[in-house]
Amino acid sequence: MDFANESHEENVISTDTSALQAKVSAVSAGYLSDPFAVYFHKGRKIKQTPIFHRGTYTRTKSIGLLMQMFIENFSERCQIISLGAGSDTRYFNLLATQPELLSNVHYYELDFHLSTIRKSLLIQKHKILPFEYTTSSSSTQASIHSSTYSLIPFDLRNFSSFEFLEQYGFDPKVPTMVLGECLFCYLSKDVGDLIIQKAQECDNVFVVSFDMLGEDDFAKVMVRNLKAKNIELPSLSHYTSVSSHVNRYISRGFNASSGLTMLEIYKSSNLISPEERSRIEKLEVVDELEEWELLAGHYGLVWALNGDKMGTMEEALKRFTNPTI
Repeated sequence: MDFANESHEENVISTDTSALQAKVSAVSAGYLSDPFAVYFHKGRKIKQTPIFHRGTYTRTKSIGLLMQMFIENFSERCQIISLGAGSDTRYFNLLATQPELLSNVHYYELDFHLSTIRKSLLIQKHKILPFEYTTSSSSTQASIHSSTYSLIPFDLRNFSSFEFLEQYGFDPKVPTMVLGECLFCYLSKDVGDLIIQKAQECDNVFVVSFDMLGEDDFAKVMVRNLKAKNIELPSLSHYTSVSSHVNRYISRGFNASSGLTMLEIYKSSNLISPEERSRIEKLEVVDELEEWELLAGHYGLVWALNGDKMGTMEEALKRFTNPTI
């Protein structure tokens, strides 16, 4: 057994556990609606601070908006690849609330073997999927497959191309969304660059990434806190700003790319309506506004487009790129 490798997996999985804990807390506090998150949470619930609640809400809301926009633009047929999906419940929530939206979507979730084992068993235990599917033949049942959903164990550090997904129905000619939510900063620069390069080879592709930003003292403290938990961020020093992430995509052949910090997203009336922001701010008082703005400025949502059919998607994204439109 490779104990060092398993230890690395557990360390990275612990960041997903922390994010899930924050989401369960945000749901309990009324920020989000997600009846599935609690199924994947183990241990006692720990109430998070209002700042964490607001950050979790903004992250979840903005990625959800981009995903829905992509599906609506390619409603005839499309596919979504969620890299390092962990305990994410986005697919289950869409399936429960907007099943018609997913009628022509194949949704792929990839993560470490340890992570997919846990997720697969919990999906089966709580009967989360309302359709027939198969599980892997091994006793661990680390994978799930159907015509519309696939949960696949895969160590992204060994990534070379997306071709291995073709055995599960992936087609590079079909419009594809690749989601990396808090993923790329945990991968080496070379692996992350390769994933982006290979995604660009799909005929029509939309890549969305959400990651930590910064090289100032605040960012250094965040990095130091994670390092104390044996968690490394090998590519953060290479991509420290939204603009550096945008350049990463453009330099690898994407037609267009843009992004916003989490703070810019939260303040945008086109992305979060004044009424919705008022609702959020009435839930809890955030006394440390400066701390919230500092934290929210150190996370960024970046997207990139490539392909002849992405014109309408690019137009739709202008309200993200130019929040004042």
